[in-house]
Amino acid sequence: MRKMTRFAAVLLVLALPVCLLAVPAGAASDPVAVLRSGGSFEAAFKNWRGEWRGGGRSPIKMRLQGDTLTFDYSPVFYIQRDWSSEVYTAEGEEIPEELLEKIKQELEDGAITEEEAWEMYWTLWAEYPVTWTSEMEDYTLSDEELQSIIGECVAGFMAWEGVYEVYGRELTVKVNVHAETTNSRLLSTVKILPGSTLLRSGGMVPGCVLWRPYSPFLTMYLCTNYPRYMGFEHLAMHEFGHVLGLFDAYGYDELGGVDVRWLGGGFLPEAPLDRAPMNSIMRGSGGQVTPTEITMLLYAWKGNRLQLYTESVLTWLGAQVSPAFSD
Repeated sequence: MRKMTRFAAVLLVLALPVCLLAVPAGAASDPVAVLRSGGSFEAAFKNWRGEWRGGGRSPIKMRLQGDTLTFDYSPVFYIQRDWSSEVYTAEGEEIPEELLEKIKQELEDGAITEEEAWEMYWTLWAEYPVTWTSEMEDYTLSDEELQSIIGECVAGFMAWEGVYEVYGRELTVKVNVHAETTNSRLLSTVKILPGSTLLRSGGMVPGCVLWRPYSPFLTMYLCTNYPRYMGFEHLAMHEFGHVLGLFDAYGYDELGGVDVRWLGGGFLPEAPLDRAPMNSIMRGSGGQVTPTEITMLLYAWKGNRLQLYTESVLTWLGAQVSPAFSD
């Protein structure tokens, strides 16, 4: 028995150096210190074996090589073809554009005050009344319309590309998108559907609350009742942030139409403006990707954890306030 114990101890001692050598450089080091000492982003943040992280049953995977961060996304689109939308028709003559331009120019030149400009506008509005009527229209999206919607979404995904300054160093972000379509709603990972009581208009990635690189639940929902008139690019851009491992920067007053403010400000609070400015993409679908959000992505994939801007109930599910805010 003692011989077996000694043999096992010897094997452990011999195996330890091999295990240490197998851990990528920088895995046990402070990422910021590695970068400031001249190391690459790969040396600072990569702590996994192999080229890619993620993939498998997940639609997203990531590669970190030197100072280049590459995301490879394989969305499978399901777009409902048959829709019923309210269509509005205007009756009457609208205010001529040249008259509105004249008021605007006079206001800019200082010839009239803002109050006078509004009076002139309301006078014209009474002169050129417009009555709106609406009716429900049933229609089927054409193949060209389907491709246009997919193209807008892909453009939103790829809008994360760029060169960002992270900890005083430049990091290049690339996004490869391999879009496919399916007639099966069940097999899709991007679903474009009519709005409902739960989500009248907008998007969500419910599976992100338990985000992991290998999660098979990173399905994106983009909802609207007006697919022909809706711009999908910025909405898809925001929701893609959830697929990549980030949570929302805006606070939640309600969930699924249910008021949750009674649960307290720490339930799903809004991010401080110094962490997520008003123009940041995770605060809303009209923003842009900021270097802070790219820094958060590095920590998401390094630690396999959804990144938060501030403490919330999601920390109970394994998410973390991003270490991007600790330096």
